[in-house]
Amino acid sequence: GDRNCSSIYSNLGESRNMTKDDLPLTATYRPLSLMLFLVLLFFSACWTYGIGVPSGLFVPCLLIGATYGRIFAYVYQQIFKFTDPSLFYPGTYALIGAAAFLGGVARMTISLTVILIETTRNISYGLPIMMTLMVAKWVGDSFNKGLYDIHIELKHWPLLEWEPEPLWETLRASDFMKSNLEWLNPQPTVGRVVEILKRTKHSAFPVCVYTDGTQGGGTLRRKEAAAGIEVNTRSQLRLKGLILRSQIVTLLKKEQYSEIGISELRELTHSELTEFYPKYPDIDDITLTISDQNKIINCTKYMNPCPYTVSPHAPITKVFTLFRSLGLRHLIVVNNRGEVEGIITRAELQEHHIEMVYKAKMDNEKTALASSR
Repeated sequence: GDRNCSSIYSNLGESRNMTKDDLPLTATYRPLSLMLFLVLLFFSACWTYGIGVPSGLFVPCLLIGATYGRIFAYVYQQIFKFTDPSLFYPGTYALIGAAAFLGGVARMTISLTVILIETTRNISYGLPIMMTLMVAKWVGDSFNKGLYDIHIELKHWPLLEWEPEPLWETLRASDFMKSNLEWLNPQPTVGRVVEILKRTKHSAFPVCVYTDGTQGGGTLRRKEAAAGIEVNTRSQLRLKGLILRSQIVTLLKKEQYSEIGISELRELTHSELTEFYPKYPDIDDITLTISDQNKIINCTKYMNPCPYTVSPHAPITKVFTLFRSLGLRHLIVVNNRGEVEGIITRAELQEHHIEMVYKAKMDNEKTALASSR
């Protein structure tokens, strides 16, 4: 027992002190040392990745794959009795094992091939590495998604797919847009703005006015109005612009509000408006007096007067293309009369939400078809 332990420590110590010129051409690591290293590294990588500290998986995956590739090389050598170093090099199996393991975890192909070729400085390994990564990706995709994709779903991050499912092409923007729209008028009161900011977590708000010329601010609930619920929808909304939550909070923090009819405030520069980037103040951290509640904020100076819009009849493929190609976070749905119908964010384009909308639409069409017969 002492002899085996000393041999393990000797192997690990020798591998730590080796330089590039000292690397052997034949397998010098004992199987017990490799298996012990594999088990310890695998469980330590799982533990450190799960405790929420800044510890990546890239290098641990390479080491784990290289270790079991080296173990496979040892078993293969024992079965076929290879003795000539020029015909059998265990380091090649370690390289392929590292590529297979990391490719199966992260589902990377071309980028990982380039990284490993640059590491080995041998272009002849390009084809076997690429084939290994493709097989690892195919096998992994047959079971589940990649590890990073799984964690994106667990964290509920609104990361879009490359393109929508072909079955969803019958959907239009009006099918999956958010109709309960939170909006502001061009010159809202401080109290109204604070109330909306505390009630919602939206990162942007459309700036609108009623088509009859009056101003308001609040929530547009078209679905509730259509169902007979009494809501404040006396006329349609006309879009004037889009203002970010960070801009509104900054205006409140810098006390950029005044009495009604008084506009003596100096307009903030871009550097002043982004002074708190990337961590803007929270609305609960801003102290306001009772007299401040009735003052107004001029949103017209800071809003985007020409945000991206889309028709309610636009197909989902067009909406996906706009979000993916332009990096949008908000897309306002406006009809042909210039009236606001709703808003689309990345949350409305998530796979689970689109599937729910698609299923509901198919059920409604089946019900309508059955009732018409």
